[in-house]
Amino acid sequence: MIQTKADVSGDVPVDGSDVEDGAYQQDAGMIDNGKVPDDIPPADNDSVLEAQIRQAAINETDPEIKAKLWDEYRRYKGLPTKN
Repeated sequence: MIQTKADVSGDVPVDGSDVEDGAYQQDAGMIDNGKVPDDIPPADNDSVLEAQIRQAAINETDPEIKAKLWDEYRRYKGLPTKN
């Protein structure tokens, strides 16, 4: 049986974007106040490692670990760190 979007349970992008390419993410980049830190640039030119760190920071629920992951991401991007 071929599975269609109607058969798939869970979040499905309504704009036709591919879930695996990172174009659609539920709660993408949410931090305590609901957004990615202001100094974090768009992810469109991230290396594989930067994308992995960014995704880990986005998915992290512990605020201390989340802050450390964002600082690690900043170091890899060559941005000033917060701590």
